Amino acid sequence: MTRRDKIRLGVSWWKSISGGPGHLSRDGTLLPWQESHPSTPVDIESRYSFEAIESLILECVSREAAIQELLEELQVIPLAITYEDFVANYERTIRQALSHIGLEPADVEIPPPLLAKTSDEVNETWVLRFKADLEERRRGA
Repeated sequence: MTRRDKIRLGVSWWKSISGGPGHLSRDGTLLPWQESHPSTPVDIESRYSFEAIESLILECVSREAAIQELLEELQVIPLAITYEDFVANYERTIRQALSHIGLEPADVEIPPPLLAKTSDEVNETWVLRFKADLEERRRGA
């Protein structure tokens, strides 16, 4: 799975690293890994960092390139799934994946997503701020 909008991915990763929710269960209960490491509320808005988000975007691109290189080396033809398409068409995407690995998707009951959306106004503010900072950096270069 890849993400078309790398800026939103970098923002999401940085928000989670900075103390924001990385994942939320759809029903509001803690996920197993959160029970042993509960997060503490923080002033997340003040933790914006252009450099950190930029670094995470580059990390994502680097990881995707390494995965692509490995798949080519192994001569594996993957099913390309983007996060945005998966979220927009959850059940259809899962059925495509099942079909890709040789299973009959019609025979499978697809449960609802486990996780809830964590993107909020902080994400939107940071995305806009990152784009503005990036544009300013380009003009100054």
